[in-house]
Order: sequence, then structure tokens, then C-alpha cells
Amino acid sequence: MIEPTKATIYLNGTPYVNNVSHPVLDLNRLWLIGLDPCCGRYFDGSIDEVRIWGYARTQAEIMGTMNVELTGGEAGLLAYYNLNQGVAGGSNPGETTAIASKGTDGTLIGFGLTGSSSNWVAGQAGFGNSLNFDGTDDEVTFNLTTSSSLLTLTNDFNNSTNASGAYNKGTTNVVWTVTDAAGNNTSCPLTVTITDDEAPVVTCPGGQTANTSADATGNCSTTIAGLQVSATDNCDPAASLSFTYSVSGATTVGSTTTTGSPLDLSSIAFDKGVSTVSVSVSDANSPTPNVDTTCSFTVTVSDDEAPSVTCPGPQTANTSDDATGDCSTTIAGLQVSATDNCDPAASLSFTYSVTGATTVGSTNATGSPLDLSGIAFGKGVSTVSVSVADANSPTPNVDNSCSFTVTVTDDEPPVITLLGDASVIHCKGSAYTDAGATAADNCDGNLTGSISIGGDVIDNTTPVGTYTVTYNVTDAATNAAVEVMREVVVKDPKMATPSAMTDELCSGETTPITVDYGADTDNLRVDVSVTQGAPTGLYGQSATNLGRWRSVEVNALSNVGNQMPFSNTR
Repeated sequence: MIEPTKATIYLNGTPYVNNVSHPVLDLNRLWLIGLDPCCGRYFDGSIDEVRIWGYARTQAEIMGTMNVELTGGEAGLLAYYNLNQGVAGGSNPGETTAIASKGTDGTLIGFGLTGSSSNWVAGQAGFGNSLNFDGTDDEVTFNLTTSSSLLTLTNDFNNSTNASGAYNKGTTNVVWTVTDAAGNNTSCPLTVTITDDEAPVVTCPGGQTANTSADATGNCSTTIAGLQVSATDNCDPAASLSFTYSVSGATTVGSTTTTGSPLDLSSIAFDKGVSTVSVSVSDANSPTPNVDTTCSFTVTVSDDEAPSVTCPGPQTANTSDDATGDCSTTIAGLQVSATDNCDPAASLSFTYSVTGATTVGSTNATGSPLDLSGIAFGKGVSTVSVSVADANSPTPNVDNSCSFTVTVTDDEPPVITLLGDASVIHCKGSAYTDAGATAADNCDGNLTGSISIGGDVIDNTTPVGTYTVTYNVTDAATNAAVEVMREVVVKDPKMATPSAMTDELCSGETTPITVDYGADTDNLRVDVSVTQGAPTGLYGQSATNLGRWRSVEVNALSNVGNQMPFSNTR
């Protein structure tokens, strides 16, 4: 028995002690039976029952089992060779292995394996065979299983001799206990610290495409239902993961931090265009979280919403509204407005046309509102059709749903204009020829032929007096002209005395006029031609009597045939 300070040999149960310090045996080496490696000395004799224990046995323990074979399962037993193989003293060329009841088998080297020497031979009574060494070159070599075979080592992590396994993040205290063959034990702690150095794994969706109409808000952006970014971590639950995200490009969202996976981005309103979402996720590792910054994706939003155009209701107007005197009218403040979810009013493009009573070909204009107050709408019903397009590229969105009617009524009467004077003198007994009138209408044009002449009927039988001739006309819209009248004064062409010449002569009259000059009983026949002029006197008659004459040329003949030519103007 070898101990640090001595070596003890028991001979038939009696100990012999050598008090010399011994180094710790290296059990992980090749062991030899029958050979002293130090000096090359070989054992000469028989050996049986080779037993190696992992602890220092007491004398009583040694003596208690020295005369019996062991089973190989005894506590503290590291190796046991009972050397019972072969045929004692026979030919045993195949028995070259010392079979171990405990430990690893040994190898026979140098044995002749025949006869009574260097062979298997009979052992002590009760022990079967033994192995005879010839002292020349016989030996048996073997290895102990491991150095730990001397001790029983366990840990409280998995109750085995190997504490390998899956340790959770953090510090785990493992207690090792070693027990020798005699049952003595001691323990020591082992601290296992696991640090999480693995970043979470974030999973971004692929590129997203959407239309502004998707969320039905009518603006130039849209939310995306169910838009999420998920992440998992080797240590921390999803609810504890921390996301930091931002959005750049068409949409701008500053760096924002939120906790819990999945990260819900369905409330972000992404503007028209391309936006880039960048996401990082960190775990709860302390003091320094592990961060995955590998996730980003794009969101492309297209404007698919047409502008909204607002037409006025049906319009009614009169031709007189713009005071131009023609058969049309403009409508002050007539506008069509439009709005768009994305583009400003100034960039909207209108296309309009007018059909029906008024014709305006397809016309383009930019900017809302569209001003239509410059269009002259003709009498009747016109239809205005308007479409509006936004500035979306490459294909504008167009709303062509707008139209309205404009009904213009002619409310302006024709205008009658007299030909000649408004007051004329007609000589009794002569035929009356009216000078007439003209009529014009803003819509119907020349209505002269439609004038209705009424009032008093004047002819060669009309007695002296003052009469009225009326002129009326109505246009196609039943607008009646203001009635125009001409005064006709019928005069008697005969005058009794020059003193009675206070009445007008009849214009153009050639009826003979008899003038009585008192004592002068000669009757004068006067042919009168009247033109406009100023009076100059007649036969010494005063201007009072001649005040209403026009230019008169008179040839007077007496009853006796004397001619009295003169001219005067009255």
C-alpha cells in the first residue's frame, strides 16, 4: 500500500512499513506485472489474485479478503486479475490475455505457455490457476481505466461525472463531490457563467406596394393593414425585445422605439412615392444588449384616386344680363372647382367643351377653379362638360363626371325706329302715304317686315283733325317692342283771306288755293310746292302770317289770265 509518506507491504496479513516519501503515482501509465522497470528485473515465481485498490486499505480489510476470490464489483477496486485462464501446465499458446474481472485486460509478453514454467499453472487451493513467471522475460502489461477510477466524482448539475450540458444564460453554481473508495468525500463549487452574445433575429416583410385609396381616407397617403416586423431571440421572450425604427424617403418618421414583438407598423401613413423602413431590434441582455440592425424594406405608394370635380347646378340666365344687346350672355362668377388628394389646385388640368345652343370645342386650362365666366352662352340650352386630371405620372387620374346645363332666355324686345318725322301734316282730300318704320331684334334680327301698323286709318276722306298711327312688333320669344306712334295732322288746303293764313300749307300739296285779298276780287290760282326753309315774306305779308310756310313756289293766275309769279318761303 503506497501513501505519500510511506509504503506498506502486508505479508500474510503482517505489515512491513517503509517510511519513505513517495510521489503521487501516475495511474495513467502502462502498468507492469512481473517486471521492475527501474532496473530491468523480472520476477521468478507464480503470481495469483492481482488486486489494485483506489484507496489505502486497512489491515483488517486486507486480511478479510486475502484468502477468497473477489467478484470484481467491490467498492474501491480499480483492477482485478484472478489469472485463472488456461490449462495448468498444458499447452496454452492461445491464452495470451490476462482477463480482468475489473479494469482493462492485460497482455502476456514473453511467456512460453507450455510446460510447468512460463505458463498457466495450478494455484493455491481454492483459487484456481495462477500464472508462472520464468524470471527471464515474462511480464504482463495493462492500463488502468482512468485516474478517476480511484475516486467517485459527481456533480449536482446532472448527477454524473461530466457536467457538460445546456446552461442557461447567467450564473449557475455547480457543486462537485469526490468520494474515495472508503466513502470519504469532499465538495467544491464551480461557477458556470453564460453570457448571451447572440443578437435577436429580425424578419422584415418584403417590399410593399399600395394605393392611396387603400385606407379610404381620401388623402395622399395610406396605411397598410397587418404590416408587421417580427423578431425572436435565443434568450429573451418576444415581449421583452426592443425595436427601433425610422422611415425615410417619401415618408419621414424619426427614430422611434417600442417594446414587444411583433412590431406593428399598420398605423403609419405612408405618403405617395417610395419610403424606406429601417428596423433594428435589441434583446434585454445586460449591461450591453445585442442588436440586429439588418432589417429594412421599401413601401411604394401610388396615387390611384381621381380628382373630385364640383360642377354648379343648372344655370338660367337672360340675354339682357350682360347688357350687350346680343342674343347671348355671359354668367358672372361661373366656375367649376376641383380638389385632389395629392396635387394642389393650381396643378390640376381641366378639359371642357360646350354643346347645344352654344358650341365650344375641347379646351384645356390649368388651375382650379376653372373660370367659365367669359363664355357667351347663346339663347337656348347649352351643355357644359368638364373633366379634370391630376398631375400623377406617368398616367394622370381623370374625373370626367361633371356636366351641367346653361339655359339662356331672350328677354329683350325688338326696337322700332320711325322713318320720317314723328309728327306730319296731311292735306285733306289727298291720299296718305305713310313713311313707315324699321324694326330690329337682338336675336331675330330684322323684323321690319313683321311690323304691325295700327291706330287711325288716314286716307283722302279723312276729315281735318289730329290722328295717330301706331307701330308694333313681337319677336320669336314673344317679347313685344315698345309701341311707336306717329302723329298725323290733317289740314284743309283752302284759305279764305291772307289774314287767315295762319295754318300750315300741306306738304307737297298741289291743290288750288284761293286767296281773298279783300277789294281785289281777282281770284288767284296758286300751285304750291313746299320744301323745308325759312319764311321770307309774301306780297308784303308779315312774318307772323307766313311763320309756318315752308319754301313755296307759287304761280298765280288771275281770272283774266294775268300770271303773277312769285316765290316765298314759309
